Amino acid sequence: MNYDFDVFDVEWKDIQLIAAVNGLYGATNGGKARSRGVEGGVNYEPARGLYLSANVAYTAARLTQDTALIGIIRGIGSRSSCWARRDKLCRATRWLICARA
Repeated sequence: MNYDFDVFDVEWKDIQLIAAVNGLYGATNGGKARSRGVEGGVNYEPARGLYLSANVAYTAARLTQDTALIGIIRGIGSRSSCWARRDKLCRATRWLICARA
């Protein structure tokens, strides 16, 4: 059996975000953001050839500074206002749980 556990705290400056301008999409620099979380997993082989594993992760990723961008993609769809401080970052899954056999 083996296991691992991690804690992380990442701070970004000029984080890259996806923006839409006049129907064209591209990456652009936003403001500041922070991602904090924990993750862990365990792997176990109870019998020869049978491997069991489980992983769990929690991530809280948010902007920490207002971003003045028009047409930011936000999950599914878009909106034509600014991303504000405390908005959740796109594609940042809060919980991830996985089990395999």
